[in-house]
Amino acid sequence: MRAPSPAVISGLLGVINLVLADDRCHLTETDEKESMNPNRILSRSKRYLTFPQGSSFVLTLTGLKSIQVKEPTNWNLDLEFDMIWPIPSDTIKKIEKKPMKKFYTRLRRHKRDLYSNIEISLNRLGLPGKDCMLRTICEARAFLHPPGVSFIDDLLRVILSHGERYPGELDLYDAAYKSGESCGLQYKCPISLLQFLLNNHLVVQ
Repeated sequence: MRAPSPAVISGLLGVINLVLADDRCHLTETDEKESMNPNRILSRSKRYLTFPQGSSFVLTLTGLKSIQVKEPTNWNLDLEFDMIWPIPSDTIKKIEKKPMKKFYTRLRRHKRDLYSNIEISLNRLGLPGKDCMLRTICEARAFLHPPGVSFIDDLLRVILSHGERYPGELDLYDAAYKSGESCGLQYKCPISLLQFLLNNHLVVQ
């Protein structure tokens, strides 16, 4: 890497000196006295980040699988859908501070928000979103490899597992994960999403 020439260094120092000199010119005697006053209280108003009305956060999930055919080659099947979270834009409403919930409570809430968006997307594709989500959670215990074998399996396990200790009443998602058997019979979903994602195998029942 070449070292900067003395002319370049001299030019940069000159620019910095001009900027500092300009700041010093605008500094009045009153400003100097106020800045040196040890009893002066500095105040900083609150700042808020606002978004236009109707803004939303969009997460696009994409599944890309190669089509196993000899000719033509390099054909892929691309399945994608968007999950949308609305962003509040009300700047007048006062946000009250809430006590921090325990980790497993927040984790359950985040998972169920994700499940709800996936179910809506599956419904738009003509599939029973609720049953397909429950079947996927049910099959997670049997289909996924042990921890540490596959990064994709570990990622899906974080999303689909329900082993956290929750003191409240268990819901349908907890029951589906604890069942882990006869998932295709319990839930009226015609396809296994895990089989398709992990094994490129799609069977319509």
